[in-house]
Amino acid sequence: MFTELAPWMSLVQRFGRCNRDGKYNEGGACIFWIDIESDKTLMLPYASESLDAARTKLATLASASPQYLPATDEAPPLTAVLRRKDFLDLFNTDPDLSGFDVDVSDYIRGSGTPGVQVFWREFKDDPNLPEPQPRPSRDELCQASIGQITTFARRKDVTLWQWDALDGQWVKLLRDRNPRPGMVLLACSSSGGYDATIGFDASIKELRAPLLPVSTDRDVECDYTDDWRSRQNRPVLLADHLAHVAEHAARLCAAIDESSHRDVVVRAGRWHDLGKLHAVFQRSMYRCRLPADPAQPLAKSDCAGPMRHYRRFFRHEVASMLGWLAQHDGEPDADLVAYLILAHHGKVRMSLRAMPNEQAGADVKRFARGVHEGDSLPALEFDGEHSAATTLKLALMEIGLGEQGPSWSERALRLLDQFGPFRLAWLETLVVLADWRASAAEQLEPLGGGTHNDTYELDRSHQALAQPIPVGTAPTRAGESAAQGGAQHGLRGRAGGSGDAGSRTQSPYAATRYVDTTLGVLSYTELAPHLARCVEQTQYAIRQGELDSCPLDERLLLDLHQRICGELTPGFAGRWRRQEVVVGQHHPPLPHIVAQAMRDYVLDLQARIKALPVEVNDHLLELLAFAEGRLLSIHPFTDFNGRTTRVFIDWLARHLELPDVDPTPDEGAATDQYLAALRAADQHNWQPLMMVWRERLQQGVNP
Repeated sequence: MFTELAPWMSLVQRFGRCNRDGKYNEGGACIFWIDIESDKTLMLPYASESLDAARTKLATLASASPQYLPATDEAPPLTAVLRRKDFLDLFNTDPDLSGFDVDVSDYIRGSGTPGVQVFWREFKDDPNLPEPQPRPSRDELCQASIGQITTFARRKDVTLWQWDALDGQWVKLLRDRNPRPGMVLLACSSSGGYDATIGFDASIKELRAPLLPVSTDRDVECDYTDDWRSRQNRPVLLADHLAHVAEHAARLCAAIDESSHRDVVVRAGRWHDLGKLHAVFQRSMYRCRLPADPAQPLAKSDCAGPMRHYRRFFRHEVASMLGWLAQHDGEPDADLVAYLILAHHGKVRMSLRAMPNEQAGADVKRFARGVHEGDSLPALEFDGEHSAATTLKLALMEIGLGEQGPSWSERALRLLDQFGPFRLAWLETLVVLADWRASAAEQLEPLGGGTHNDTYELDRSHQALAQPIPVGTAPTRAGESAAQGGAQHGLRGRAGGSGDAGSRTQSPYAATRYVDTTLGVLSYTELAPHLARCVEQTQYAIRQGELDSCPLDERLLLDLHQRICGELTPGFAGRWRRQEVVVGQHHPPLPHIVAQAMRDYVLDLQARIKALPVEVNDHLLELLAFAEGRLLSIHPFTDFNGRTTRVFIDWLARHLELPDVDPTPDEGAATDQYLAALRAADQHNWQPLMMVWRERLQQGVNP
């Protein structure tokens, strides 16, 4: 082992890593330590006293065996200890009056004060003109110490900017205020301060590195006033959304066996957006088609542009919580339901107060987060419940016992004491996830009912919209168009069952798919011939031996997917799936597991090929069944998994010197048998798919 001089406690830890497995017990292992000169720069991050003490011990040491190591005589370092009181204080993420930051730097292990992050953009005088600069990408950010950034900020030719979430714009960092740890600061490219070789340097007058391109589709920094989650591609009625969230909350609780607080989570999901009935919110929902329709209150709007309410700082979840308590205060678990309603966007939790710059008319007695005392919510029937017309009161803002009983802060602290931070955060998470899942599903379902996307293979992971065919239009064959027929080349494409079982499978009645492509938004019928052309080109390349030199690994599968849809859907071509999907009743691996699942898949397949006997037997059939069934079960891509599997089977058959096979089942019983075999493969039962492969190979030998 080679190690530089370090404090004695650190050296003892390093010595313990030497010869840990005991391979060199007989002759002993060697440790070489490298001295450090008494120079403050070279000694960092250690103190000279600690290094001097360690050097003295090492000078007289003949062996690093534990029995020869002297005990440390240094005092343990003084660090902040996270007490229960501190931990509970950190639970409250409500914005403070100093700029929204919750300082956790005392509890982060490290040496010295944490620094800041800086990025550079090209603009004239104001980064907010004509629109605020977008948020930085990870690659744009550069670390700088507090000392470095303070020196940089004091230069007369430098102006630094920080994001103000309240005002929704970049604001100047005042020269009389030093940068704080953890800040993300924007600098103009003309200010310099960066060299591609040495990194941040406050003395550099020009930028010695090209600026990274700013993505035009990256969101502008979110601000407190932008209710962006309520801006979607398709409008959703409020009553429907509340019912959907309650349904997803119930499913989620059942899936994870959350029984003790299931009813609370479901009811919070059912009432969580009641405050969207507020006139301020509905005006925003209908801002592109005013006036608002009181008979059709919306939870999601398709109006373009930022979702900023005319009453600044308005938070619908505050109105939701007040509306709930106005009708259910005093019931069992009413405060817990109210908390989950209030916290489901993470903007408000433990306290109820106005924002620093928030204002209201002189006739308004109390106001908080854009909700004024005396505001009203109209009546609503939803999911078997009734919310009466309600006038909102904000006496909960007051300290102590008031006309609405205990203050909200007292109620929230009581919940924190009763359930603890982890249980409270857990229940909050369930409501949030139910809301997210319901919102995502709503963007894939036909408004007003109709066939669900699970039926016709539309992933929850893609922004393609599924819409019913106009009344009177006959359903179109999935693999054909009016101008050009052709095989769909799918095996079991998307989230469902038989919708992509083969080229002879018809699209579900009164439903089609729309996909955003480089050719525009195309229906699946319009897209199919373009995909068929790409599939045929890839199959031709395989037959010509162009891919023979490709090793069997993940890159091969990514390349096949890229060849099939790269020119049509470059946004997800040749990339692993990044969203959770459901394929009929089957749940493929979660997105963060896909890469590892594919790695295991190719390693398993390589081992099976290596172990194949010379003669053809059931081992070959199981290998082929595994190759097809497991790949479809993982569902590694956002779309076109069936086509990719079909092409991969062609490559594998050539690699194994097998006859050409056609994996497309005939209509009727053959398709049913094939889909049943795939469902069995989802459970790692390869026998049914082996029978399918036996028939395929027989047909290939005797066409």
